[in-house]
Amino acid sequence: MRLQIIEDDPISQKILVEMLGEHYHLSLYNNAGQGIEKIEKDRPALVLMDIYLPDMDGIEACKEIRQKSHTLPIVFISASDDPAKKEAGFLAGGQDYLTKPFEEKEIRARLAHHISLSRTIDELTSRTKKLEYDLKTVADSYMQREERLLDLKGIVHNLRNPIQSVMGLGDLIRQTTSDLIRDVQDSFTKENLTNVIELSEMIIKESSNLSAMVSDLVGGESQPLEIIDLSRIIRGELEIEELVIGRGIEKKLRLAEYHLPVRVLPVKISQVFRNLYENALQAVSTTKNPAIRIETFRVGRSACLSVEDNGPGISPEILPHIFLPRFSTKDGAGLGLFTCKRIAESFGGEIRVSKGREGKGSRFALLLPLAD
Repeated sequence: MRLQIIEDDPISQKILVEMLGEHYHLSLYNNAGQGIEKIEKDRPALVLMDIYLPDMDGIEACKEIRQKSHTLPIVFISASDDPAKKEAGFLAGGQDYLTKPFEEKEIRARLAHHISLSRTIDELTSRTKKLEYDLKTVADSYMQREERLLDLKGIVHNLRNPIQSVMGLGDLIRQTTSDLIRDVQDSFTKENLTNVIELSEMIIKESSNLSAMVSDLVGGESQPLEIIDLSRIIRGELEIEELVIGRGIEKKLRLAEYHLPVRVLPVKISQVFRNLYENALQAVSTTKNPAIRIETFRVGRSACLSVEDNGPGISPEILPHIFLPRFSTKDGAGLGLFTCKRIAESFGGEIRVSKGREGKGSRFALLLPLAD
């Protein structure tokens, strides 16, 4: 396993090599430019970087690395204990901030934790994307054959098995970690185990949501609608998105502090948000200083969810077609926005699309009737 160490101080570099050299393959660089240039070649499991570098501030270097990878763990090291620098480092996409002088056991434990968490997130993301791909394949088959239940029954049976496996794994991780945490005394280990529990609970929730989507896809039993706060649904989804994808992208959140009751199936609104959020992530993938704005608010007798990006926007030629079935400018079945539109309409709502603020990017707005 390889680590990148970007540190211009030879003494600090030597200390880090002595502490970590027996446990990792190390790529050493004296400035940020060298390290960033070699990211794709080195493919490190983690980047350990000084906050003050001769050619570039470590904060700016972190932002550049985030353009290449949203999930690669970045840990800052510095002799400075300045709270403002720490905050800037975390906002730029860093996972941790260690101050000199180093304590060997602590630095090794922290790096191992971040690498392990990153691998868990990557594995979860990979499994989720595979399940989403399988669902799109199933949906495409349905659109072509128009014999929903007969054609999908066998495929959906095969989909349920991996979904249940992921759910079972998440439950096993949660139970095992909950048992371990009772006997832990030190706060650092307890914090790490708590993070694992939270992640396992998110795995269980995601698996349950996917299972509900699959059941709905084949016309299972109708589920009763719930009256629930729209902002509460989005907050829950944002906790998952923060762990899985979208790191290094500025998120501007403004969720209504007042109640926005809507009568819906929460899993369906989660599905709409995921589609809109994923579209926004793809829209800003090549944008310098990417940003996504997520808001909930009231408009007349409707609750509104707005997802806005500062990407290149939607061309006028494409705009009339984006909600049509099987229309897509990307790889896939082209059912994302079509599905969002149908879900919104099933709850008496609608989806609107417009340019973003100042005429830049795109803005999608989901409007749902407020529940009495």
